[in-house]
Amino acid sequence: MTPGERVRAGAGVELWLTEEGKHWSTPEVEHQFRSVVDGNIDLHTPSIGMTAETVGDRYFLSGIHVTGHPSVRVVVRTSDGEVTASVVRLPGRPGWGVWYTDVALHENLTIDRVTLQHESGREIASLTPSRP
Repeated sequence: MTPGERVRAGAGVELWLTEEGKHWSTPEVEHQFRSVVDGNIDLHTPSIGMTAETVGDRYFLSGIHVTGHPSVRVVVRTSDGEVTASVVRLPGRPGWGVWYTDVALHENLTIDRVTLQHESGREIASLTPSRP
């Protein structure tokens, strides 16, 4: 993905990356930003983060992941099962990328775990978020 290139990330959401970080817009909020250069993300330690937003009847999940591996996948385990998220990154080896997916929103939905995996399936990092 080239800097500034916009992708449709589901349910009316657009997402794009710059060297400064992750940008996205939803029908409710036009421009949001998460920096990778402000010092709040350690770019030397593998990690995965998550942001969650209601967009209509969907739950849009996305986050920044940090890893030196160019080929990774992100698996989101919900109360409805597992979802493999889309992963995008800038060219070269910036050491970080962004993942995103959306799931059907309902009263009993839980996001149980988000796992960053090497392409071989080995876990690199994970998080256990709270209930939506």
